[in-house]
Amino acid sequence: MYQIADPDPRLTSLLLPTLVLHLDGCSGNIPAALSPSLHFFLRGGGEILGPDGEYHPIPDAYLLGPFIEHFHTRYQPGTVAFSVCFRPGVLYEACDIHPAGLVGAYRLLHEVFPVAACEALIQARRQQVSVSDGLAAFQAFLLAVLPHSKTGLFADVLMKAQHKIFFPMVDLSEALGFGQRQLERRIMDAFGLPLRDIRRMSRYGYSMLHLLSNRPEHGELTQIAQEFGYYDQAHMAREFASLIGHSPTQLLQKIASDDPGYWLYRIAAPDFQRLFYVM
Repeated sequence: MYQIADPDPRLTSLLLPTLVLHLDGCSGNIPAALSPSLHFFLRGGGEILGPDGEYHPIPDAYLLGPFIEHFHTRYQPGTVAFSVCFRPGVLYEACDIHPAGLVGAYRLLHEVFPVAACEALIQARRQQVSVSDGLAAFQAFLLAVLPHSKTGLFADVLMKAQHKIFFPMVDLSEALGFGQRQLERRIMDAFGLPLRDIRRMSRYGYSMLHLLSNRPEHGELTQIAQEFGYYDQAHMAREFASLIGHSPTQLLQKIASDDPGYWLYRIAAPDFQRLFYVM
């Protein structure tokens, strides 16, 4: 069960909509993500499976950086969580944090934002307020700690030209009006990842959205792979396995099954696009 709340109009240049999740003792298979995100547990909590094979507690309130590997989580009964993605490439302007230093990592909210604003948010958890009041507190927090009405961001320039992201570097730099080295630096500064990883994440992200929106018929995956810039279906399967944990075929089977760990992919495709994509 989920709800979606649009950001305050003053924050639409920085944030995508907020996702409100009711995670009642389920697990989660979370795919790689290019955009940093803010997370807050109003009730309950969760754990993440670490590389040591053990589960470790997830903080109640934190900023998650870009990550290029999938991970597994599990949640306590009665958990209610809020999460919101930054628009791609705006982390430095929003939080004065270079995304390269946050790739595959997280920061507690009170390490990033004023303690008083964070404490007001945590009070909503302590007082066990209603979900609607908790959402109001979360959105008030966002409005208090983030700058308003950012414009002229480099990320906006790149996202408007995202259909050119797979151009050869010389053509892409010419289309955007930057020298090649300057463009590489700007991409690293904005996203914390080199262009090759941006392209890799873009291929997987938009092909996954296509799969969720248009369930393929038998034999169509080869055509879809080529349409989204993969060499062939085997290339697509390898990248999906790295970024999601399954090949496209396996992922679709998991979504169609009763496996509760794949709730994220069962979000309605139009909502999935609103929450995680800038089109």
